[in-house]
Amino acid sequence: MTRVKMYALSVAGGVAAGLAWNGISGFVLFIAFIPLFFVDQRLYLRGERVFSVFPYAFACFVSWNIVAVWWLSSVHLVGGAAVIILNTLLMTFVFLLFAVTRKIAGERSAYASFIFYWLAYEYLLLWGDLSWPWLHLGNGFASGISHIQWYEYTGAAGGSLWVLLVNVLLFSIWRSYINEGKPLQNAVKIVLTAAFVAVPLIVSQSLFNRIPENNGGKVRVTILQPNLDPYTEKFEGTDRYERAEDLADLAALSRFDETDIIIAPETAVDSVWIGKSNPHLGPLKKLLEEGKSKSVILGATLFEEADCNEPDLTLRKCTEKDICFRIYNSSIQLSPKDPMQIYHKIMLVPGVENLPFHRFMPVPPFMMLDLGGVAGIYSRGDSPGVFSCPSGVADAGQLICFESAYGRLAADVAAGGAGILVIITNDGWFRGTNGYLQHLRKSQLRAIETRRPVARSANTGISAIIDSRGIIVEYGNWQERTVVEGGVVPGENITFYVASGDYIGRIALLFTILILLSLAVRYLSGRTR
Repeated sequence: MTRVKMYALSVAGGVAAGLAWNGISGFVLFIAFIPLFFVDQRLYLRGERVFSVFPYAFACFVSWNIVAVWWLSSVHLVGGAAVIILNTLLMTFVFLLFAVTRKIAGERSAYASFIFYWLAYEYLLLWGDLSWPWLHLGNGFASGISHIQWYEYTGAAGGSLWVLLVNVLLFSIWRSYINEGKPLQNAVKIVLTAAFVAVPLIVSQSLFNRIPENNGGKVRVTILQPNLDPYTEKFEGTDRYERAEDLADLAALSRFDETDIIIAPETAVDSVWIGKSNPHLGPLKKLLEEGKSKSVILGATLFEEADCNEPDLTLRKCTEKDICFRIYNSSIQLSPKDPMQIYHKIMLVPGVENLPFHRFMPVPPFMMLDLGGVAGIYSRGDSPGVFSCPSGVADAGQLICFESAYGRLAADVAAGGAGILVIITNDGWFRGTNGYLQHLRKSQLRAIETRRPVARSANTGISAIIDSRGIIVEYGNWQERTVVEGGVVPGENITFYVASGDYIGRIALLFTILILLSLAVRYLSGRTR
């Protein structure tokens, strides 16, 4: 086979994987790795060096990244390219580990090891400054929620395991058929593969039918979608008081005489100082005083005064007032009698709210991307956010924007007593690409994993109410000034995933460490003979 054909196969696999993030059924992922496995086997049989697979693996994974998240380039060309290249290199490194494993330990060990390697890689991407779980394999099924109701037991990592197992089994079937000609052995593999595909689908349908539909619910939510351009209107077109007034006017369009929770999007207001008077919140507090709602949850840019001598690289200095302060991307809750409750975003967007490894090096301003709002390094929170709502209203777990890609955060707030998930976001920076749809689907996954309804407020859309099966029951259109409202049934049961967390990733990481240690021992012992 020529190199051109091998490159074509590699790219085809990557394109197939990327399509799952563009509304195509996630089942396409079941064949996404097979072309690259085929190319790698050809190189292996030719006696090529292990690292000869690098350009083909890179071609596969860069194709996947481009097809899936091409919209990053419309947000910021250089920043988007950097994310794609870095994620491609990490994926390629995982595949190289597979090739090295086969060289040292043989084929059977290599394919089993590859499954552990990939799951461990996805688990590690949930942590640290380079965290980017957007393309985890399990997320590729988000457009077919009726197939993945069993995520309440495994989280999205269960979907990743599903994909990897089926790819390895299908490739093994093809290899046995072409190279070995063992029909009985192949028949067993075919039956096993069919079972691996069918059983989760049957379980999912059973779970889907078992969980009752949202029938109006106990908690009334009014979700605001002001539709302000984050670059030209949201922070610059009007002053702080006028933006709060605009939100209050939008809330007045609600059909409810009294709602339980009014929800406004990420950074709906800015320049809110912790522990100080904030008169520009007056129009929203007036809604509470008039009995229009029991509480208001909204996104805010929070400022906190700090000691300038603190060894904190996130501190900023206001020369006019000669003070230092921190900035947080936060969500706050206002209620008639209780003090303001605050949650600071934990998972900051790399390159926008946080520059990876900034603690170890100075940060030139041009390296931070401006997606509307306060650009630069934010301070981060240190604990999940669950707001204690007024009597008769379920406690609300908080996720801000990018955090909806993290199943473990949603699990933490559900375990902390949240009956509903409140997700606030500002998706205007997607600029009309399908990125905002991908982001919306992450919210559906979090509902399934936790069996909690989701109230999602997005500045430009899509705001939605999502039931505990992941079904969107109410929504607003993209780039429409509107109110989305309805009732939700708070979740009470703790799912296995909420109780256990990302156990699949932890197990995979443990086995990966053990495999790599075993390989090192085998390699070193072979060299000393």
